[in-house]
Amino acid sequence: MKLKFLFSLLALTCMLSPQAQIKKDAVLLGGSIGYSKAKANTWQQTTKSKTFIFSPAIGVAIKENLVAGVRINYLKQTQNSDYASTYNNKVDVDNKNYGGGVFIRGYVPIVNRLYVFGEGEVSYTVIRGTATQQYDYYSRSTAKTKGWSTALGLTPGVSFGVSKKFQIESGFNSLFNVGFLKSKTISSSTTQIQKEELFSAGVAQNDESLFYVGFRFII
Repeated sequence: MKLKFLFSLLALTCMLSPQAQIKKDAVLLGGSIGYSKAKANTWQQTTKSKTFIFSPAIGVAIKENLVAGVRINYLKQTQNSDYASTYNNKVDVDNKNYGGGVFIRGYVPIVNRLYVFGEGEVSYTVIRGTATQQYDYYSRSTAKTKGWSTALGLTPGVSFGVSKKFQIESGFNSLFNVGFLKSKTISSSTTQIQKEELFSAGVAQNDESLFYVGFRFII
């Protein structure tokens, strides 16, 4: 579906002639919101997950159709897994990430007030997570994770000017990305500390890239 979305944007760009413009020194104020929900069933496991992301931003057009700015990022993710076993095991995961970044976005006007855009962002994120495992009806353990990550992401999308001062948009958040993560996890059931360092790069798969809707006020 993501590839079809990108090909559609490319086709529109090639077929239609430019019309509207975002003028230099214009201020764009707004944000985006995204949500995903998934459920997976196997023979002995049922997993439900929810992801919510909110990201206010402000930018300035440094030249026609090119905007640079800053953004605050917040993400909350929960996952609940039930295992069909004698001990009725359950695992509940609650993650909260927050941080910010700087971005630059290029708009390509299509027709009237319709644009496609590509946005590059460098971000820094604080990671906080808790995982609770229920071994049986009386025993449980909790693992807490702390860490940080930094990433370079590219977000493609479309934007439509409802009026000269208001735009709505949608896209795939950080569809292409390169990132580094460092974290440590401490469990209540053991004195050991688990450390992780992870480098990743490529095209996000499945729910890793969150489809979002957003808005911009042009001042």
